[in-house]
Amino acid sequence: MAARFTQVTNCEFLGNNGSYALDAAGSTVFLFNSVFSGNRNGGFSNAWGSGALVLNCTFANNHATNSAAALSNGGAARLENSVFWNNSTDCCVGAGIGIDPEAAVEVNYSVLQNWTHLLGGVGNVDLDPLFVDADGPDNILGTEDDNLRLSAFSPLINLGDPDPAAWPFLDGDGQARIIYDRIDMGAYEYGIGDIDFNHCISMHLWCSLKGCKTLAVGSAQRRPRTTRPTFLRP
Repeated sequence: MAARFTQVTNCEFLGNNGSYALDAAGSTVFLFNSVFSGNRNGGFSNAWGSGALVLNCTFANNHATNSAAALSNGGAARLENSVFWNNSTDCCVGAGIGIDPEAAVEVNYSVLQNWTHLLGGVGNVDLDPLFVDADGPDNILGTEDDNLRLSAFSPLINLGDPDPAAWPFLDGDGQARIIYDRIDMGAYEYGIGDIDFNHCISMHLWCSLKGCKTLAVGSAQRRPRTTRPTFLRP
C-alpha cells in the first residue's frame, strides 16, 4: 500500500496466508468498521514511518508464528472502539498486538484480551465479545460465513466511546450506528430483531428494552453469500 493516505471502510480480511492481510508501509491508513478473521500470517501491519486510525474494527482468531497476530505497530496509531480477541502466536493467545517501544500509540474503549494495562488509555476492557458465530456454520475460521457480530448477551453493547464526536455514522453492515444511547465496540452495531438470521423478529427482546419509542423495520442483503439481519430500531 503506497498511497500517502488510504481509507479502508467496511472491509473483511479473511483467511489470508501472505505476510499480513493489510500492510500500511509508508501510508497513513484510516481503518473503519472492518474485520480481520482467520488470517494465518498476521492481520494488520502499521510499519515504522506509517500511521493508523483504527476505529470500530474487529480482529479475531488471527495467527502469526513469531509476531503480533492482530496488529504489528511500529508507527503512530490510535485504536478506538475496537476488538482484539483470540489472536494467537505459536506461544500464546490474546489481543495479538505488538508495539515498537518507540511508537506513539493510543488505545481507548477497546477489548484487549489478557489486558495488562501497559497500553494505558481509558475505557479498555478484557471481556469475551460473545460473537454470534465466530467461525460460521462451516466451523472454519477465516471463511466468508464468519459472523463476528455481537450476540444479544455481549458485554460490548453500549460500551464504546461515550463522546458522540468519535462515532461513525454507519457500521460494517451499512446500518446506522447508535441503536441505543451509546456506540458498541467492534465492526457491527448490535440490532434488536433477527439476531439469529432466521428471518424471524424476536419481539420479546425488543419489548424487554426500556426507552424504545418507535419502530422501523428494514432488511437488506449484505452480500449474495449471507443474509443481513433485519433490525428493529427505536
